[in-house]
Amino acid sequence: MKAFLLNAEIESGYPSMEFEDWYQQGMSCYLANLPDWLRKQAFSYLVKKWERKGHVVEMWHIRAFVYGATGFDSEGQRIKYISEPYTWPNEPDAGWRFMVLCYPDSLCDFDYAHPVSRKFWSEDNGFLLMPPDPRKLFDRYWFEKMGFEVMLMNPAMQVTESAVKSMHLQLV
Repeated sequence: MKAFLLNAEIESGYPSMEFEDWYQQGMSCYLANLPDWLRKQAFSYLVKKWERKGHVVEMWHIRAFVYGATGFDSEGQRIKYISEPYTWPNEPDAGWRFMVLCYPDSLCDFDYAHPVSRKFWSEDNGFLLMPPDPRKLFDRYWFEKMGFEVMLMNPAMQVTESAVKSMHLQLV
């Protein structure tokens, strides 16, 4: 038995939630067939979350994540939810940020956003391809848990311009 697996249970024999947090994050990466740059993002997000709570990341935490990311559990290697024909979007260059746009009906879209021009990639190129069957597996909460930048969309909102009713500031 691998030494880090000794941390998988607490003394009373119940699963260690600390171990499960790291293992399940890695397993989610495996099941979704995430590319390396998104696995690093999911790992970094978990590290930051852990450190915000005042905990220290130990080597066995990292090994638990890596073990989960290999797809092994007590019964062997699991089958990935996302098969090889689907490829996740490429890592954006420095000028763009990868985002997940989530709508009230729980559908999501992938897009790149330019932080300076405030322009979306989809305005000129269309949305990026989502994984198959996104509602069952990938919802807003999964994307947030995996460290994706999520933008909540509300298409029912409208922006209108109107005449200024009264000035709040006065010239001095």
